[in-house]
Amino acid sequence: MQRVYDGGPWSFGNFPLILHRLKHGEFPLTVPLDSLPFWIQIHDLPAGYLTEGVGCLLGNFIADFMEYDSSNSSGVWRQYIRIRVVVRVSDPLKRFKKIKQKDGSSFTVNFKYERLNIFCFLCGRLGHFESYCELMFNPASKENEQEWGVWLKAADRRVVSLVAPI
Repeated sequence: MQRVYDGGPWSFGNFPLILHRLKHGEFPLTVPLDSLPFWIQIHDLPAGYLTEGVGCLLGNFIADFMEYDSSNSSGVWRQYIRIRVVVRVSDPLKRFKKIKQKDGSSFTVNFKYERLNIFCFLCGRLGHFESYCELMFNPASKENEQEWGVWLKAADRRVVSLVAPI
């Protein structure tokens, strides 16, 4: 049961499935089902910024930081760090963060969400497509610009071999 709880986010019919482990004495109808844990890859960090401390700070910017993947820290050629955060489904997904350095220069890091399923390209929220988004029917919105896209989905970390073993 713990493996299932820790292995999320899970989906049913490609829609996010929110799980909550009840504590002793907790009443199921009062449990707020409003957040999902996600593994997030942080890309485009300079070499000196690929640390757990930076991951924690960026995790708290994205949502609520849970953990840092230290097993992703090996290797000189790693391209990103992995963190796990709890994302509120009512909030738009964070796409990037501009970081200002002490010397006045800045750089932008990009976020990619692992196992990301259905989300809206208009409002950035989980659980619906843009054709069902309230912004689609709002004449005051900025001409329905798509600020989110499939580029928020991280590539599968598992390498699949296309060659059958002999």
